Amino acid sequence: MMHGRRPISHLWPLNHLLPKVDISDPHTFLAIKRGILQYAWLKPILAVATIIMKATNTYQEGYIDLHSGYFWSGLIYNVSITVSLYALAMFWVCMSADLQPFRPMPKFLCVKGIIFASYWQGFFLSILVWLGAIPGDVPGYTPDNLAAAIQDALICFEMPAFALAHWYAFSWHDYADDTISSARLPVKYALRDAFGPKDLIVDAKETFDGKQYEYRYFDANDNVIAHEQSSSRKARMAEGMRYARDGKGKYWLPKAGEDSRTPLLAKVAGSRARAMSPGGHRIFEATKYGTTDGDDVEEPYLDPDEEHLYTNARALEFGDWNVRRRNS
Repeated sequence: MMHGRRPISHLWPLNHLLPKVDISDPHTFLAIKRGILQYAWLKPILAVATIIMKATNTYQEGYIDLHSGYFWSGLIYNVSITVSLYALAMFWVCMSADLQPFRPMPKFLCVKGIIFASYWQGFFLSILVWLGAIPGDVPGYTPDNLAAAIQDALICFEMPAFALAHWYAFSWHDYADDTISSARLPVKYALRDAFGPKDLIVDAKETFDGKQYEYRYFDANDNVIAHEQSSSRKARMAEGMRYARDGKGKYWLPKAGEDSRTPLLAKVAGSRARAMSPGGHRIFEATKYGTTDGDDVEEPYLDPDEEHLYTNARALEFGDWNVRRRNS
């Protein structure tokens, strides 16, 4: 869906310092996805580090000093969440029109509101302790303990409200399809599907590895030409993408070591062929009866006799096609 999109400027003031975001480039998309998810990967690590620092009396909760583990974990946490929120905002800006049916605003506010309630207000209370604004004369409480008690009490009042907000923001109606018959999973399979971490693990591995975000894999099936301002335009051609039939079709050159008998051009099935407007912005499917959008276009034509000769030539064991492939 993002292939062929125009690059988008960064949010102010970074739009004056950084180049535009080309979301159609798989490497840019991967960087944004990593920027969003790095917080989810870092948070468990910080949780384990906090447990270790508390066990060794180096955490010093609420104490802001260079020798306090609380200060350094808070600093790393803030940098991580800032990067995550900005990457999420850029994804929102680039994909706002596509996300509208899924009501992203209430979902965003619910999730980030909980982050604020669970961390930012606690961090604010720690600053008040550091400034001496939290009284220390309450019987049975030190300023740190009193700040923690205030934080716990606030969360007890806030979470029921967030639960109701989540009920609205993440409604099952957004994902219900009224055009098909309804069905229910057995309870044990539904629980396994809801709590199973396999999809998260696979997605994390693919995002960390990044091999599935190469130009060849991150490409539209339709013949969409990259936007003229896109930095991936030349990069795709350098990776082996070629256009055919006056831009109405495209194909990828085989990589070294691939099957030499793999055709460069996909066969046209019947009288149907993928076609593309000259600007590459409007996709339609050409048939002998016209197109799906009602416009008549010239159907791409392949000479059957010529294609038959090419097919036979590729089948020759010592033909020019296979000899060149083996030599290369």
